[in-house]
Amino acid sequence: INSTEVAAEPGETILPVALRNGIKIPHLCWDPRLEPYGACRMCLVEIEGMPDPVPSCTTEGREGMIVRTDTEQLREIRKTIVELILYDHPRDCLTCAKAGTCDLQDLAYDLGIEDFTPEEHDLPVIVEDVGNAVIYRDPAKCILCGKCVRICREVQMVGVLDFADRGYDTQVIPAQGGLSWDTDCELCGQCVDACPTGALMVQKAMHKGREKDYVK
Repeated sequence: INSTEVAAEPGETILPVALRNGIKIPHLCWDPRLEPYGACRMCLVEIEGMPDPVPSCTTEGREGMIVRTDTEQLREIRKTIVELILYDHPRDCLTCAKAGTCDLQDLAYDLGIEDFTPEEHDLPVIVEDVGNAVIYRDPAKCILCGKCVRICREVQMVGVLDFADRGYDTQVIPAQGGLSWDTDCELCGQCVDACPTGALMVQKAMHKGREKDYVK
């Protein structure tokens, strides 16, 4: 990878091998606790002999494989992906509690994306039921990476969250109608921990400071 010889375990994909060896590959939907998903396409890499970039989170390593992770083509692809996400994303980084620990913000900084006017949002901010003092959701900040849905299913084995609608109208919603004490939600906080943006936050921490200052 990038002229550095590395070793992979049988069946292991490129992304965790790279990260284990200190080689940075941007990603939004990958999580070591979850099965590879390949949704965000941020982790695309070039492999010698292959005509097009491939997602490193779902592509297994092979003997003799030559991988490049940081070419001009890859940076342009990643920049376009982040710009498309930001086009439909709130631009309240100055006041967002996730600023400083937001993966999307970090990617925009690393890729040198300059400011532009975002689309207007139709999705309402959903304030949680009074009975739930744990999880706060802001669907306007959701980038549909699916990590919260998958971690609830694959790690917690509960499946409270799910996708609804298609295309531009797609949202992540509580599968049972609301994250409250009356559903199967265990309020474990795994979805909050997995969320790369400010779409899921700790309810009691809202307006008490930025996550980077109180989460170590």
